[in-house]
Amino acid sequence: MKLIGDVPEHHRILAASLEDAEREADNDTLMPDELKAQICVCLAHDWFDISVEEEGSRLLAKAEAYCPGYFKHKILEHTKDDAHYSIVVQNVTSMIIQRIIGTKT
Repeated sequence: MKLIGDVPEHHRILAASLEDAEREADNDTLMPDELKAQICVCLAHDWFDISVEEEGSRLLAKAEAYCPGYFKHKILEHTKDDAHYSIVVQNVTSMIIQRIIGTKT
């Protein structure tokens, strides 16, 4: 588990689910790497949402490792094709920008 200190129980439950989902994607040999990259972005969103930035960042790097060039090309296709995924990507982008400039809402 990547959580330390006084963490709400619902965050602990979510973290365990995120770790399970990542493990399932990693172990699925039939899943295309492009889809694994997309899953990593979704999981990163949830880690950022509970303020575990290291895990969110690690998963974004993992997405790029699964599908080199993902953030230059494929992510654009995926956001055009899937409105829900587009919102996830917008939220991740917003969270990263807020952390860079030092604000959090």
